[in-house]
This record gives sequence, C-alpha cells and structure tokens, in this order.
Amino acid sequence: YKTYREELAQRDRARDQPVLPYIGVFLQDFLIVEEVTDKLGNGVINFQKSRRVSNMLMKLRRFQSVHFHFRAIATIQEYLQTGLSVLSDADIYK
Repeated sequence: YKTYREELAQRDRARDQPVLPYIGVFLQDFLIVEEVTDKLGNGVINFQKSRRVSNMLMKLRRFQSVHFHFRAIATIQEYLQTGLSVLSDADIYK
C-alpha cells in the first residue's frame, strides 16, 4: 500500500479535497500499533504507542471534516428510492 499511503498523505497535507480512505489500511495500522506493549520493561507507560494511536485518530477526523459536495440527480435518486427491490431475510440467505 505504499503508493496509496503516499497519495493519502499528500491529500491530508492539502486538506482541500474530500477523501474516502480505505478503512482496511487504518485497521491494519491500528492492529500493528496494538501489538506494541502498553508498558515498557521498567513499568513505564509507553507514551509513543499512545501518541501513534492519537495521530491515527486525528488523521481520520481530518478526513471526516472535509465534506463531499454532490449534485442531486433526480433520476438516480428516484431509482435508489423506488427502483431497487427489497429482499426479505429469507431471500437474502438463499
């Protein structure tokens, strides 16, 4: 995901375009950070781990703060509201 991360970092710095990040990359990063111990060998709290988690959460919040500005298209809205068939629970599990 190197190229993806570089593009995401560039858009994070610009903060002028909305971004819908792939949550799988963030979850993978959270899992990696979570594997690091909460306390160091001498019983001291691992503040570097807390800082990393905090930075990752702040990045997600920044992505949420830039909004998408979609133009409403009546035919698409109508199709989504009425044209799609709703399946029952039984039909879904067939």
